[in-house]
Amino acid sequence: MLLDGISFHGQTITAYVLMSYVSPVTYSVANTTKRAVLIWLSVLVFGNAITLSSGLGTVMVIAGVLMYSRAKQHDQTKRILFSVPSTQVDRHYK
Repeated sequence: MLLDGISFHGQTITAYVLMSYVSPVTYSVANTTKRAVLIWLSVLVFGNAITLSSGLGTVMVIAGVLMYSRAKQHDQTKRILFSVPSTQVDRHYK
């Protein structure tokens, strides 16, 4: 039980540190991906049966992660294309 408590405390501290580096949505996507990986590891390691719902759920997770990644890249590209360099802003307000 002591090891379990220490592990949980370490996981919680790690989560707070990670959330200071990434957005809450990115953290949530990573957490969802982690859960899907754990499900498939249990299938491979313990020989758990693959059900239709676990297969569809994994496909949904992968598709969601890919769509999120694509949307994030698209947003970053738009921010770069439509941003005004700070030197132009400084000249305008002087």
